[in-house]
Formats: sequence, structure tokens, C-alpha cells
Amino acid sequence: MISERQGLDGYARAVEAGRCLAPWPGATELAIWGRDVRSFLQRLCSADLRALEPGQGCPAFFLDARGRALAFVHIYLLPDRIVISSSAGQAANILDHLSRYRIREDVHCEDLTANKRHFRLFGRGAATLLATWAEGTPGQQADSQSPPFHADRAACGDHGAIPWAGFPVTVRCLRRGKFDAFALVCESDRAEAFRDWAAEHGAVLAPPEVWDAARIELGLPEYARDITADCLGPEVSPDPRAISTTKGCYLGQETVARLASHGHLNRRLRGLILNG
Repeated sequence: MISERQGLDGYARAVEAGRCLAPWPGATELAIWGRDVRSFLQRLCSADLRALEPGQGCPAFFLDARGRALAFVHIYLLPDRIVISSSAGQAANILDHLSRYRIREDVHCEDLTANKRHFRLFGRGAATLLATWAEGTPGQQADSQSPPFHADRAACGDHGAIPWAGFPVTVRCLRRGKFDAFALVCESDRAEAFRDWAAEHGAVLAPPEVWDAARIELGLPEYARDITADCLGPEVSPDPRAISTTKGCYLGQETVARLASHGHLNRRLRGLILNG
């Protein structure tokens, strides 16, 4: 374990080894369920959810009628519900948006943000460490509502659970290319115990700033920091799955279709690599 006092060089080595574990405080976590939940979200979000199966997920925008980004989220499909994850401080905005357009649909929402703690495990080969954790807890039960998770072959958006100390830890793949990154989510009252256990089993504890640097390098934007309500969704989309140009009507689609047909954007969200 590399102490936080050893500086950024130690973190760089830990990232290269795939062992960095950083908290990501306040991340928004919403559960939404009901008979009409999937069709309801399909009409509101910019991504096409029809092909998703339990254990899969994708990024998406909630757009206004002008195509501007009200929220940037990740949507995860489970057998009995859908989970929406987003940046810190976004729960009220997202719930207000969903409530505004829910009329007679059988849809129910719950804000889980205060009950969950988020971590990020990342670096080249972090999947190997995560697989070791899963293999090292035989006989324990993961969340029965979450599909099993295979870190080595997971694609971005895949999710599931690994058992830890008799309790499940939700795992979501954020992988980009050869750089492994995973969101780990556990109950708030078990977060410190999980963090300490992870440190004893190979993780290097890092502050949130280290993940912040890594996510920028990976091209993972955060709403209210890299994306605001002044941005058109297509201008700031980090993933082609986040905005569908082929699915049926959804809020903001007219602007999306017009931009797609013209083939021109005045602005694009980009990262810069500066030498020296």
C-alpha cells in the first residue's frame, strides 16, 4: 500500500499497476422502477435503451426541447429496476425533470444518494485486482438482483456485483481502451470498512483528485463541471451511444436530428495534451 503522503509519483506508479482506489464523494444515485419505466425513460433520454439487457448500461442525456443538456447520466438496467447515476448534486434536477413528464405511467423513483458511497478503482490492469477480490470471497452471496460481473471481459456500461464480507458491492465498468476503470458502490455504513479491506488486499488509497485527473484523460465528463445547461447534447457527448439519431421521438430530438443532418457542430468537448 502506498501512503497518500508519498506524493503523485506514488499514485502514478499505482495507476500503472492498476491499483488506485479513490472515493468519489456525493455521486448521484437514483432508482426508478415500475411497469412503464423502460418506455418512460426511452421517451425522455437521448440514448436508445431497447437493446439493453440486465447487466448492461449506457450513457445518456436528458435534454430540454432545444436540445440542451439538463443532465448527463449513466443508465444501468437490472431485472427489477433501472439505476441512474450522475455527478454530485444532480438528484433534485433529475427527479424534477422525470416528475414533470410523468403523467399516468406506472413509474416510481427513489433518491439513494445519501445511502450509497462511490469509489473508483482504476489503472492499467485494474480488472486483474478486481477479479482477485471476487475470487477471494468464495461461498459468499452477491446481490441476487445483480448479474454476476466478470471484470476481465466487461465492456463500458456492463455492471454487476461482487460479494464482500457477506454484502454486495456494485461494480460498473467505465473502461476506455486499455485503461481499466470501475465504479464501486456500497452502502454508506460499510464504506470505511470496505475501503480498509481493499487497502489490505492490494489497493492504493488515493484522494479524489487522482481520479479526477484520470477521468479527464479517459474522456469521462462530469455534469456541472465539464457540461452545463448551456451545452447542446451533441456538442459534449463523450460516447456515440449517448445520443441516438435513429430511435423514435424523445425530448430534444428535433435539435439532435437537425445537427446530424447538417453534419456540423460549432463546438466539441475535447481534451488537450500539453507537452512540457
